[in-house]
Amino acid sequence: MNAQIESFNWIIQEDFIDWHLDLLTTDINAFNQKLVDWLLWYNTKIIHSSFNNQSSLQYLINNLGFFKMLVSYALI
Repeated sequence: MNAQIESFNWIIQEDFIDWHLDLLTTDINAFNQKLVDWLLWYNTKIIHSSFNNQSSLQYLINNLGFFKMLVSYALI
């Protein structure tokens, strides 16, 4: 599990934080909002080979019993 966490931290650093360092130091609220938007995009739109070519959210719905209505409500 530690390897997956380290991998995800690397992805966040390289794909988001490095591109928004100016906001991190000048407007933390804007940085946090953009981070939330990026995490939603990453977990709902990006296809992951480790999840059988599904997004993280689709994997949860299909394999771990998350209900589509509950997930839809959470993303509103």
